[in-house]
Amino acid sequence: MDENVQVVVRVRPIERATKFKVEKNTISTLDNPVKSYTFDHVFDESSTQNEIHSELCSRYVLHTLEGYNTCIFAYGQTGSGKTYTMRGSDTTPGIIPLVCHDLFEALSLDQSTISTVDITYFEIYNEKLIDLLGETSPRVRENNEKKTFIQGITKFRVNRVEEILHYLSAGDSKRSVASTRMNLQSSRSHAIFTLSIKQTEPDGSVRESDLKLVDLAGSERAKATIGIDDGKRMKEGANINKSLSTLGRCISHLAKNSKNITPYRDSLLTWVLKENLGGNSKTCMIACISPSDLDETMSTLRYATTAKEIKLNAKMNEIKPNDNEEMRAVMEAAATNRKELENLKAEMSNLQSEYNIKSEQWKTHEKLLERFNHINKLNDYLEDQLRNEISKVKLLQREYQISKSEIKTAYGALTGVISALREPNPSSNKVFGLESLISDISEFVLQLDNDISSFA
Repeated sequence: MDENVQVVVRVRPIERATKFKVEKNTISTLDNPVKSYTFDHVFDESSTQNEIHSELCSRYVLHTLEGYNTCIFAYGQTGSGKTYTMRGSDTTPGIIPLVCHDLFEALSLDQSTISTVDITYFEIYNEKLIDLLGETSPRVRENNEKKTFIQGITKFRVNRVEEILHYLSAGDSKRSVASTRMNLQSSRSHAIFTLSIKQTEPDGSVRESDLKLVDLAGSERAKATIGIDDGKRMKEGANINKSLSTLGRCISHLAKNSKNITPYRDSLLTWVLKENLGGNSKTCMIACISPSDLDETMSTLRYATTAKEIKLNAKMNEIKPNDNEEMRAVMEAAATNRKELENLKAEMSNLQSEYNIKSEQWKTHEKLLERFNHINKLNDYLEDQLRNEISKVKLLQREYQISKSEIKTAYGALTGVISALREPNPSSNKVFGLESLISDISEFVLQLDNDISSFA
């Protein structure tokens, strides 16, 4: 459904005379040249929280329950009444608590629909996203459909308005607020409270939608923060103005329907609100003005006039029963593929185990082969030693044969000598000495034979 961003203006009451007048849905300057701006609705100085509730809250709760993403954000200079409009007070609640009351009242009227409500609450402070309901470190991500979402944010499921108000109070206590020369209780961050609703009908159809309620920090001049808290307020103001400037450029770009890339990524604020500014959403901008400051008021009115030109393409986020069947088939196919993948993983694990076993076997084989080679080398060495010893034995045997032959020859000669000496009148001493010599030689030959036999 193509429709424009809805823009309403709320005028903060002031005690002194103003330079503007309100007639129905038009606000005009009193001084020449007269300039007039027309909006979807203008809430003058006498407007109450209940009037804003009647005009806006019920309508956007209904859009949300129909399955549309919705967003209401308050914009304006610091001190123009944005936080009061969105949060209100204990006696005069603002848009956020009133929307929550309307939402649960509407859900209670339809007993046939099963509904769940989840909430998140965070702020953007100095271009950092801070979880106001937990201690997480959330980040902005983009899905495959080019839609942004908050990853890692604390989320609570709520069943009663009282639970929401409890979490809101807890989140508000952590919000960055400080005093400046323009506002004693100035919001130093952009706060975004989100209600995520899921509705399941008896026929199986499902509707899912998000309702974002945004309290933007106010634009301010640098002189309002110079010298406060050692420059901390000035740094905060610079980051606030930077993000609001990027928001203005995005609004201008979207209003002109330019074909160039919209600079959503230039600021965390516009990156978070990407869908609500130019996509699948029904969005309302509340331009808060304080007529005591002419320049700031004119700037806000020009800003709001440009925002009216933005066209949105809101779509009902509903999954019908036949869509459920298709989704079920896809999920079953995905489950089958997942099972096959698990089987492949198991097979790969088995192959890896086999490989590891074979690898261990191969390592053992390599060790055995190494030992075998070592034994071969040792065996070669021993064979060489044995061959050397055999050569020595053969040499000794040859020497023995030679010595034995020579001894036999000597023995024969000596025997002849002895025989000669035994002739008549030999010298008995000489005969005795020769016989002793022959006996020693015989013992020597016998011992040599035994030694040679031991080598054989």
